[in-house]
Amino acid sequence: MSPEISVIVPCFNEARHLDKCLKSLLRNDFKDFEIVCVNDCSTDDTINVLRQHENADQRVRVIDSHENLGSHGARLAALEAARAPYVTFCDADDFVSRHYLSNLCRGLSYDSDVDVVVGYEFYTEGIVRFRRNTLSPSLRPLAGSAVEVDDDILKGLFGYHRLKLSLCGNLYRSEQFRNIPDFKVFYQEDVLTNMHIFSAIKTIALAPGCDYHYRTGGYSSVRDCYINDFITVARLKKDFVDARYPDKRDFYAGISIELKNSIYEWLVRRYLSGFGLTEEDINIAMPHDAVEILSLAREYAPSSFDSADFRALMGRNLQLLVNQVRKRITWRRRISNAFRTLSSSLSR
Repeated sequence: MSPEISVIVPCFNEARHLDKCLKSLLRNDFKDFEIVCVNDCSTDDTINVLRQHENADQRVRVIDSHENLGSHGARLAALEAARAPYVTFCDADDFVSRHYLSNLCRGLSYDSDVDVVVGYEFYTEGIVRFRRNTLSPSLRPLAGSAVEVDDDILKGLFGYHRLKLSLCGNLYRSEQFRNIPDFKVFYQEDVLTNMHIFSAIKTIALAPGCDYHYRTGGYSSVRDCYINDFITVARLKKDFVDARYPDKRDFYAGISIELKNSIYEWLVRRYLSGFGLTEEDINIAMPHDAVEILSLAREYAPSSFDSADFRALMGRNLQLLVNQVRKRITWRRRISNAFRTLSSSLSR
């Protein structure tokens, strides 16, 4: 007999967190589910942890991949093996409350037309544990109810972040993944997948409670993000808007601003690598595709386009870029020091 829910867990070198993840799922008060795990070419003890749970509980099924598929590829492999009409996702370094699955199922009862149940907030663990609400203020009062997928919600897929964009913590119909392509990127696969799914549905439910515990700083099935991935994702989003929403070009603003921030993220990493920044780095970060997408902000987000960080990028001004990168690094260090101070005071 097929289970009601398949829980997909991609695993890449997460042996130290995986046991807690699987135990939290297996302790759920909703019992009619299976866990489909993909060992994504791990080099640590991940496969042994998976086999132990597979042998101890028949609800756990393991796929052992001998090539690194990335998070998205691993999820697609698990979806092919999944047997349930509904599916949810959990990363191997995260964990859930014992009501996680039952609260997601409760969301299906809010409206007969519900297509996706969105877990609207989760805990984040870093130096200090804190709660982050992943809904915009306008949607928070609607938690525990069904909501029509309107333009404002769709905007969240293109850089406005009105909804939580991760696949984890949500409940989907398995059939919604039948035509999802392999995007061949290691960045924002979740967002690209939700982009396809949310554009084809009418109603979502906003689940109650904080049931998904997300751990920052870890990757369950991913390699380093490359600048080409940032640009490819922005291009895929723009092409999607062109094809599906030609009358909603204001979506371009979010795509452009998000790409700008991603390029700066890459420049910060380059700067901190010890090599500084060079003209060649600018050429790598700003190929024709990137310039074209960033230029969209000129019309659709003019105030942002006039900011110092946009001017430095579009002008390819190395000194200005170095100044902007240093400002971002200084800001991050201040935040990090604040967390360390808070953590130290709490541990006394």
